[in-house]
This record gives sequence, C-alpha cells and structure tokens, in this order.
Amino acid sequence: MGFVNDDVNKGIWMSLRGGDLVFSEPNPDILKGELDFKKVNLKSGGYGILDVAFRPGTDEVWASVGGGQLFVSYDGGKTWSFDKQLGKVGALLYKIIFVSKDVGFALGANGVLLRYSAA
Repeated sequence: MGFVNDDVNKGIWMSLRGGDLVFSEPNPDILKGELDFKKVNLKSGGYGILDVAFRPGTDEVWASVGGGQLFVSYDGGKTWSFDKQLGKVGALLYKIIFVSKDVGFALGANGVLLRYSAA
C-alpha cells in the first residue's frame, strides 16, 4: 500500500491477494474509514504484487510481481504489460525507487540490484 507519486492527494494504491491492484480516486478522505478503490487490469497470473513505483514527471507506473517479474503502465496504471525486455529476473524484486525522471532502481533478493536509465 502506498500513495500515488508519494502524494496522498493524488490517491492511494493497494495490492491484494491473488495479484490484484487497486487505486483510489484522487483526494481520498482517509479519515472516513472506508475508501472506494477501483481494480486495474494487471494480469500477474496470481502472483502477489510486492511494490509499485511512479516514474516522476511521466505517466509511467512500475510494479514488481512475484516470480521476479516487472510490469509497466504508460498511462498512469490503466493498462499494464509485462516488461519483456527484462524478462524474469530469477529473484523477487522487493523495492522499486526512482531518484529522478531518468534514473531508478529495483532491489531484489540475493543481492539483485537493477538500474533503470531513460537514456
């Protein structure tokens, strides 16, 4: 669970059992106790979603999925595709972070560290 672009005013994302991913509407009232979420179509094959990260200054969203897979959305999370360029890493990727629009990292099990470079 986390905030869209690290900003609660942009919404909340949450992963659910069975590989489901849901997003709230922007500006959720987190004090009301019950939030409305919409499920997005990320076909993870039942693998759990471990982390979600938003690439700054773009509509890209990245999700690490069990089985060492990365999925990417280029439209803010509406549609998703498996990152075929990477394939299966062979290690779970626990954390994705973008330090800028052009540089990001994914930290995984067994010392796996992937680097994203837009250049």
